[in-house]
Amino acid sequence: MSFPSYAQLESKRGTGFVIHFDEEKDVHSKTKAVLSECARCESCGGPISKDTLRCIERSRHRGIWIPDESAMETFEAAMGAEKRRHKNRWRAERRAEAMAQLQGFYRRSDIAAILGAQQTQCYYCGSPLDRSNTRRDHLYPVNMSRSSNWPSNIVLACHPCNRDKSDMSPKAFWRVIERRLGSVWVKVQQERNLAVTALAKELTKRRKEENRSKAS
Repeated sequence: MSFPSYAQLESKRGTGFVIHFDEEKDVHSKTKAVLSECARCESCGGPISKDTLRCIERSRHRGIWIPDESAMETFEAAMGAEKRRHKNRWRAERRAEAMAQLQGFYRRSDIAAILGAQQTQCYYCGSPLDRSNTRRDHLYPVNMSRSSNWPSNIVLACHPCNRDKSDMSPKAFWRVIERRLGSVWVKVQQERNLAVTALAKELTKRRKEENRSKAS
């Protein structure tokens, strides 16, 4: 989606903000709801329909008129949310494409074994894990060349760590954890994780052997 350009200028409706959209049909319903409350069609002066963006979606006119700064602040807040939605959608699409190209696989039993080796604690911060806050994390993110779906690249993390790590490498995220919890704590946690690493390597070996036996 191309986000709108706008400027404060004198339109046929009077002084206010005139906004021009390039791809109106991609506008989220929540943004349309805001427009229906604070904007008018710059050309005809009619209300902006929440469901159809009336004149705009029919390509009769391109301008949306917002009469004052207060309404403009409301609109800009809505567009900020719109941009975040599109960014998240773009990232999800990129991740799905990268996931489809990853090598390897793991079993549900592998995840249970890794969770046991982690003593039901977050791999990074050590906080307790339960069903509601446990996330599967790729040590090397799916957008990195070293990434895979083998068990050796999968750990269990709490939701905050999984969210904050995002596309960071393990080394980069450990630096983040170090700033939060200290270098001594990180060293101890990494030593605890040696058992997790050893188990994950063994599970990966089994899955690769399983792959080979299927291929033969």
